[in-house]
Amino acid sequence: GSAAAFLLFLAQNLSFYARLRRTRRPAGRSEQGLYVYETVAVVSPCLFGLFRPAVYLRPEDSPRRRYVLAHEDCHFRHLDHIWALLRAVCLVIYWWDPLVWLAAVLSRTDCELACDEAALSHLGEPERRAYGETLISLASRPGPAELLRAGSPIGSGKRELKTRVLAIARGRKKLVIPAVLAVVLCVFCAACAFSGGETDADGTA
Repeated sequence: GSAAAFLLFLAQNLSFYARLRRTRRPAGRSEQGLYVYETVAVVSPCLFGLFRPAVYLRPEDSPRRRYVLAHEDCHFRHLDHIWALLRAVCLVIYWWDPLVWLAAVLSRTDCELACDEAALSHLGEPERRAYGETLISLASRPGPAELLRAGSPIGSGKRELKTRVLAIARGRKKLVIPAVLAVVLCVFCAACAFSGGETDADGTA
């Protein structure tokens, strides 16, 4: 099963890269110095590549270029092209575990939410609505196999898109109490996991 998943991983990434190389044309650079290309081989704009990541746009994305590049630059700063590869490796190894697939989906959603907030911090609050409209216009339907692709697309499915748009509409909120509770819970779980059991004088637990 892992061998089949690995072959699917290779096929997904190599065929996608081949399509990008065959159809791309230079379109400048982003603020982070990433090469930007236009291509018809992507469903939504994305950051793709491990050693020399680049941003790939569709020709029709030109009116939204500023927002897309701000988002993909955040992916690059957060090293999400590497995290996407690590997610794919976990799926290859634990292909049989639905919880790992669920964790990969949630991890990707968290990456997108973090990039949305970072991009808006860079663009400014007046751009919040226009940025949200850009996300809606770039909605797509990623298939399960696309989780094996080491890329970071800006587009997302309906459920993930709803979560992202609601987060943008609510704006930045300081959730102090949930954050404190999360830290306390992590410390408690760590204490339970790493504390050893008491032993008697004869060495038995």
